[in-house]
Amino acid sequence: MFQFTLDPCALLLRQAVTPFIQAQAYNGEIYVSPTVVTLIAEASGSVVLVLRMKPGTFNSFTCTKNLSLGLDLRILYHNLLRAKTHAFLRLSGDETSGHIDFGLLDTRTLQGYRTHIPLLSRSNEMLPVPHLQYQFQVRVAIPAEQFRVIIMKLSQFEVAVSASVTDTQVRFLNGNGVAIPYPILKKPEQCIIEGDVGADPVSLVLNLRHARAIMNASVMSNMVWLLGQSNGSSVMLDCPFGKLGNLNYYFPKPEA
Repeated sequence: MFQFTLDPCALLLRQAVTPFIQAQAYNGEIYVSPTVVTLIAEASGSVVLVLRMKPGTFNSFTCTKNLSLGLDLRILYHNLLRAKTHAFLRLSGDETSGHIDFGLLDTRTLQGYRTHIPLLSRSNEMLPVPHLQYQFQVRVAIPAEQFRVIIMKLSQFEVAVSASVTDTQVRFLNGNGVAIPYPILKKPEQCIIEGDVGADPVSLVLNLRHARAIMNASVMSNMVWLLGQSNGSSVMLDCPFGKLGNLNYYFPKPEA
């Protein structure tokens, strides 16, 4: 069984679930362990969204064993729309009840709302996350506001774009490898570049099919991180999401 309350993070959780809805990643899985609460779903284009929440920041948290429960994220989001600024959120459940208990309490009016979110599955195995078995040797940090402008401009070209990273700069290319007319980001003034990268560029390929969701995922971040391998495969976008945790996008390996 698990149970946790968020104070006053109900609105923050709604913001974090919004990119899932915008990406039409509806069939979700919530994985609960004593050290992390993870919400995961796959969008079209094999893009996987993962929200990792830190139990240490919860108002209260109980987990008697590891659980993985399936749910329709549209139902979760619909109920989160009821949350007000001062709302406590309480979630609890187990694999035997057939549902997750959802409760909101307005701390100013003491008005409450309770409902059940039906389970879609009762598996104890978390949905597989692509690339989790890999180590990311290349790390690039970009100011979040500038990142959103870049994504908005890139999404006007095509779905597949790439960040070409050297040890001194980052520039963006379209799917044909042609440089997109946008300022090159120079280290250290405009970006942070770390890891196994030198003068020869490493290509980190992004799928912008869900550009709006990606931009919204970064709204709580000061910096966003692109993580990849030195051979250019297995790219992850990491968006810190306030005190709630981190929202990650895992992009599929480009087809040869």
